[in-house]
Amino acid sequence: TATVPSTTTAATTTTTTATMVMEYIEKTVKSPSPRNFRIRVPASTSNLGPGFDAIGVALTLYLTIDVEEVGGSSGVGDGSGSSNDSNNDDDIPLFEHYEFFGESSDDVAARSCRPKLNLLMKTTKEAAAYFGTDLKSLRSTVRVRIYNQVPFGRGLGSSGCAVVGGVLLAAQLGGRQLARDELLSVCARFERHPDNIAPSIYGGAVTARMRSGGSGGGGGGVGGS
Repeated sequence: TATVPSTTTAATTTTTTATMVMEYIEKTVKSPSPRNFRIRVPASTSNLGPGFDAIGVALTLYLTIDVEEVGGSSGVGDGSGSSNDSNNDDDIPLFEHYEFFGESSDDVAARSCRPKLNLLMKTTKEAAAYFGTDLKSLRSTVRVRIYNQVPFGRGLGSSGCAVVGGVLLAAQLGGRQLARDELLSVCARFERHPDNIAPSIYGGAVTARMRSGGSGGGGGGVGGS
């Protein structure tokens, strides 16, 4: 049983090959960079049998986020506008260099880098604010490529993957390393159903529940048994 002090716990009952991966990617053999990394988040399914809103299991389908350090010139972006297009920050693409491949690549929201449309970008932005990460200074200096195997709207945890991936992306860009228990606690601020996120963090089959009085703002927490 994994325990997060005062906020979150989860119990992993089995393990599978579906596990979360956080690794650095080397641009050259001799020069790894903390801004060159890969995040791989497994899909999940929940509401198993009698375990409604309590039991979830990780699957071997993945949302992969590759980040690479680039120059500061304007990038491809998502074709949805520039920072001068709107007074609403959520309408501004989070990164100038952004590409999306794989399942649901024909979805306008998936192709967009605007937090207003894309849950992954929305979570990244909000988690960055929580961590104190200045994304504006990184907007043109990293390339973000998304490789998605998780279909949208099929009960396979695409939204949970986006939340976990967004929190990890914001943390890593800010130079912050998160233990899995802390990651679960932070993700629970953005996803109110812990059975949708815990399997993607711990792998295997996981039981998790929100404690009475828990809230996305940090009150209460998540409990496991």
